[in-house]
Amino acid sequence: MKTQSVNPAEAFNLAEVLFASMVAGVAPWQKTWKGGAAPGRPANVITGKSYRSGNSLYLQMISMRQGWSNRWISFLESSKMGGNLAGERGVKIEVPLIKKELDKKTGVEKEFLKGFRAATVFNIDQVKGIKLDGKTPTNPIESVDAVERMLDALKSQGLSYVEPSQNGGCWYLPPEDKIGMPLRGSFDDTYEFYSSLVHEMSHATMKEGRVERERISYSYEEIRAEIAATMICSSLNLPRTQAQIDNHAAYLQPWLDEFSDKKPTLLKAASEAQLISDYLLQLAG
Repeated sequence: MKTQSVNPAEAFNLAEVLFASMVAGVAPWQKTWKGGAAPGRPANVITGKSYRSGNSLYLQMISMRQGWSNRWISFLESSKMGGNLAGERGVKIEVPLIKKELDKKTGVEKEFLKGFRAATVFNIDQVKGIKLDGKTPTNPIESVDAVERMLDALKSQGLSYVEPSQNGGCWYLPPEDKIGMPLRGSFDDTYEFYSSLVHEMSHATMKEGRVERERISYSYEEIRAEIAATMICSSLNLPRTQAQIDNHAAYLQPWLDEFSDKKPTLLKAASEAQLISDYLLQLAG
């Protein structure tokens, strides 16, 4: 399946905020977390629907910075439940405006992105007067099993997997559709191994028939895979360690240099990373 284009209107100031967080080293994919800390992808506590792309990254960054839950709610939803948000400041996000139109060529009704509108949400830790119960965090052991299912599914599609890798590194070779990983026992813990594997599997989705995408540059693909890995690890509540973040720091710096004058491309990368994340999580079942 091919990635879809992203309306540049999505950028507003969100691209600037996320880019600045990268420079400061506090973007979600540049920070560690342990299982149980702000578990899961940012989602609306009432509907259970996860936020996506740039909104997801932004809300996750706010949660990590404040030590909050990853569950969010609108002012109206809180008010209807009797919640009190007096003195609290909300977080601005952008909501896509989708319109259904008939495709003149195929005769099939399709959804089209027409733009965005601003919205404000609050973290449930800001709400006073009511108790909001969220979904129980995923057990890290269950997270490991989910990653193994992703790998098995990719293998069934023809992916080759080597452990230990010939050079002792973590890599994906597109021409051979092959992932190489060091022996898992060489990592500090099991979760560091699996979170690194998720990054390489994100690269592996570039093969034809998976999540095909434009190959812009090496650094752009790295940031795309790193954001996708962050989304997946967050969804599974799979811990990430500082060692893993440090290993990828050298790859991210060229992205900062290459796209410093094109910050909205960060949201494009996030939207494409969302498709990668969705695809691999679907393989996990």
